[in-house]
Amino acid sequence: MSFQNLTVAIVQNPWTSLLGVLLLGLGYLLLRPVYVYFRDPLHLRRFSAPNLLAAMTPLWMMRATWSGKRYAWLHREHERLGDVIRIGPSHLSFNDPRAVSDIYGHQAAGKIGKDVFYDTLAGQYHDVFQSTDRADHSRKRKYIANSFALKNVVRMEPLIRDHVRTLIARIDEWCQKDNAEPPLDMRRWFNYLTYDVIGSMAFSQPFGFLRNRSDSKVVEGVGEQYEVPSAIDALIFGLRFNVTMAQLSTSLGTVRTVKALIRSIPGLGRWLGADKSVDFDNICKQHLRRRIEKPVDPSTDDFIQSILTDRNGEEREVPFLELFAESGVIIGAGNATTTGALSSSCYFLASHPECFARLRKEVDSVMPFAAGDHSDLGQEIVPYDLIKNLPYLRAVIDETLRLRPPISFALPRRVYAPEGADIAGHHVRQGTIVAVPPYTIHRKASLYSDPEAFKPERWFQEEGSFDPEKESEIHNLKTYNIAFSQGSRACIGRHIAVVEVQILLATMVRRYDISLVSKGQQLDIFEQFNANPGPLPLIVSRRVAAS
Repeated sequence: MSFQNLTVAIVQNPWTSLLGVLLLGLGYLLLRPVYVYFRDPLHLRRFSAPNLLAAMTPLWMMRATWSGKRYAWLHREHERLGDVIRIGPSHLSFNDPRAVSDIYGHQAAGKIGKDVFYDTLAGQYHDVFQSTDRADHSRKRKYIANSFALKNVVRMEPLIRDHVRTLIARIDEWCQKDNAEPPLDMRRWFNYLTYDVIGSMAFSQPFGFLRNRSDSKVVEGVGEQYEVPSAIDALIFGLRFNVTMAQLSTSLGTVRTVKALIRSIPGLGRWLGADKSVDFDNICKQHLRRRIEKPVDPSTDDFIQSILTDRNGEEREVPFLELFAESGVIIGAGNATTTGALSSSCYFLASHPECFARLRKEVDSVMPFAAGDHSDLGQEIVPYDLIKNLPYLRAVIDETLRLRPPISFALPRRVYAPEGADIAGHHVRQGTIVAVPPYTIHRKASLYSDPEAFKPERWFQEEGSFDPEKESEIHNLKTYNIAFSQGSRACIGRHIAVVEVQILLATMVRRYDISLVSKGQQLDIFEQFNANPGPLPLIVSRRVAAS
């Protein structure tokens, strides 16, 4: 059949026309990645890739993200292929210390900015984390930067203490039960705590998870109320869906269309987690509406108030959906990073009894423990002012964040400068996406001695001694630490996480004996954007005497 006859046939038969369009579309989808790969406009074929699928399409990265082990996939490939690997058609991953400042440092901001990945991750409004426009990000950050400042977080210590008191009461209840009770899943209880703390800080109202011993919530859906079985799971699996879909295309329209299509197919949205992202959105909207509709004391200065009014008390006109976007990132970031740090810290201390004993001795030195009545839970919580400068406590937290960074996702940046940029000795062209995986760079053998080992003492010089090699390692620990990223886009919630962990960890080490359920017990990590720890069953008992 001639081309002319084929054209006539397509015009006369709509089904043939539809089939032709589908075939052309399929051919484009299949052939375009091959064409771009061999044309190599970004000059990236010089870098090794896990396989051709990873070099030509985003599918390898999407699969790694969906697995919940993307950090492990990247680490394995860097170990196998080297310090610079290609993980997408325009995406490079660097495990080179020089790349940290070259990509995330303040001086890099003139040439490198946030990738369009954040646009495809956003909803109708970008939150402060997703904002790719510098002016918009600066405006948003100004709204809430003061709220997240260390001084303000410390001022809110009474809120933290109130919820820690409730958590201690729950742990004490478990300790009083018989041995037939299953081990206590500390990760879930830590998650309840962090949700309640950020709820109080941001909205002047906790979520009530500690009080109710559950994270189920009744929310408003489309025209009716329904129960979300687990707010924790809604965030984790909803975010996995959104992050995976955001890597599908650089087009926001394409990503939104695919999401809408998935949600329209009965059962598919629930299976893939699309409905869970809606569940979490509904939880955020409900909590925000209650905060806005509830009469609030004029002196209230929670995080929402800092967005709604400026420092002079003048009201800002902030659309509800923009306020909702900021609420979502505050709730998510305010509990996920802290839960990860708390869970992993407890796991490492339970796995290393010698570290537990040393930390307990340090805490006892500022708040001695004596046998007797410890029923006044308010008096049992270690004050922040007493422990804020304890070197070993901070080293335990920092070493935990090195090995288990709460944001293990390699934050993508795009080279926008027409002349390109030099990263770790490699010149990359405009349009290239670049990133450093925290999990992997924190294990760089050239930077740290025995990098896989949990050694809090690596973070400081022992009193009365000076080791030049250790001093070099301490420099590396501070310079290449990206547990909360670096530069102008560093996580603004890091002070909440560290202060909360310092208070609770010191209190728990002082009050309880903690051990693993079994020898060789592991703490699994499930990554969507944050690195979420899995169940953490521990044997917990009340301490009865000073060590």
